[in-house]
Parts: sequence; structure tokens; C-alpha cells
Amino acid sequence: MRRVPTFVLASAAILAAGCSSQWYPGFAKADVAHTDVVVRTEPAGATVLFNGVEQSAKSPIRIPVKYNHVETVWVRQTNAGITMREGMSPLVQVLTFPVWLVASFFHSAEEIRRHEYGGNVHTVGAYSAGHDETQETIKLEGEAEHEVRLVLPKTK
Repeated sequence: MRRVPTFVLASAAILAAGCSSQWYPGFAKADVAHTDVVVRTEPAGATVLFNGVEQSAKSPIRIPVKYNHVETVWVRQTNAGITMREGMSPLVQVLTFPVWLVASFFHSAEEIRRHEYGGNVHTVGAYSAGHDETQETIKLEGEAEHEVRLVLPKTK
């Protein structure tokens, strides 16, 4: 009868040593991202279209673009034992069991930041006399500047 409580206690200790909670969304911050889209064409001086709207200046041109951005911090609780065991083979985990078991009783919070963008896919095009129109779809993801190079083939 004495072995049953010892077994239950050992099982509970082993299970507690491997615990990490699932990820939960913490705080979310919404704002507006800003990226300068720099359009260069070959040949220079072409008319630039941004999302189908003709721009007043010829290439090269810098177009300021604003779009939605949400930063979410995800959190979970973990313990030092799990951190120690990352990358260990099963044999090393068994051999170092007493060390990481004790470390498992020390808990901490873990954070991950995720960025989500909306309205960040755009079409950039250009045309010039004697050349075919060219366009490219771009995806902006919070960078300060995004360069687009468009080569306009000669009309045949």
C-alpha cells in the first residue's frame, strides 16, 4: 500500500515538470504603418500608376503609403525545466532528470510579438510612349522604404 502513494507522487512530479500553458493573446495595439514606396523605371520618366491611380510626378517617384497595423503580444507560462530540456536527446533527458525536475518548479512568463497588416497589398504600374505597360504587385510589411524597379519593354 505504501507504493501507491509514492507512485502517484512521482507521477505528479513528472507531469508537473513538463507543463507549459497554451499561448494566450495579451495586449493588442492598433496603429497605422507608413512605408515610402520608391518607384524607378527603365527608361526613367515613365508615368506611374499606384493601385490604378496615375501619379502626378514621373519616375523616379516616392509614394507615401499608409495601412493598418496590429501588434499582438501572446503570452504563456512555462518553467525552467522545459527550457533546459529543449534540444536534449531522450537519453540525456533521462540522465539529467533530477536537475531539470527541480528547475521545473521555477515558473516564468514567455512572450511572442506578432504583427498583422491590413490593406498592405498594392499594384504598381508604369507606362511610357514607345514602351509596353508593366506592373507589379507588392506587399508592404512595416518597412520604412520599399523599392520597386520596373523595366518597360519596347513596343514591337
